[in-house]
Amino acid sequence: MPNSTSGFTGNEIVSRVQSYIGNYSQSFLTYLQQTLPIAEFRFCKMHDWRFLHKTNLSLAITNGTAEYDLSIANIGFYMAASDIENLFHPDSGIYLKKTDLNQIRRLDPQNDDGSSTEKPSLWAEVGDNRIVIWPPNVETGTLKLDGKITPVPLDNLANFPTVPYRYQESFIEYMIAMALDRENDDRAPAKKAEAMELIRRDIQDDMANTGGNDEPRIRSPFEKQADGIGSSTNWWIFSED
Repeated sequence: MPNSTSGFTGNEIVSRVQSYIGNYSQSFLTYLQQTLPIAEFRFCKMHDWRFLHKTNLSLAITNGTAEYDLSIANIGFYMAASDIENLFHPDSGIYLKKTDLNQIRRLDPQNDDGSSTEKPSLWAEVGDNRIVIWPPNVETGTLKLDGKITPVPLDNLANFPTVPYRYQESFIEYMIAMALDRENDDRAPAKKAEAMELIRRDIQDDMANTGGNDEPRIRSPFEKQADGIGSSTNWWIFSED
């Protein structure tokens, strides 16, 4: 049975695909186990899914260390450096400005600026998931970052996929289409078209952002408008005697 919040595990997804195809051979099982992580990566690259955007992830920084990997060990996820949206230092209230590595090298070719009480102020990309902060000598602490993660690979099929429960139907249908294609099954083209239509609908749902829509309305003249900042006097003009 699927989990009420996380949906199906990798093993449960594989079992559903096996049941649909009707092939229980070991070679087919191995194919599904190896293909599941690849299929999830493909699925997640089809759209800029909101569930891939994480906020307030922690990155510990140490005095004398300038470069950091955005890895599962360091921030809990794998994140491409180019997918960072915000990088800030809450303890000092500093928002780190993004620059390029050439600028940092010109600022500090010896890579020794700063001190054990200094706060970080700049950052740059230095690899796929690696960043450099400046100055390199800073007060030991924690940076916070917002950005788009890369799905955690389903190497352990007892885990749940990164794809949330509400979109797992289209993901599983996509897996079935890939499996049918592997089997040279005549149902493969129709199943792929069905899966892609489900994915398109899920993308439309993900883009709807209904919670962010403003509801136009006409204000009642009896609403109190004093907020402690503005100069509105409506609150007492229309108040009851």
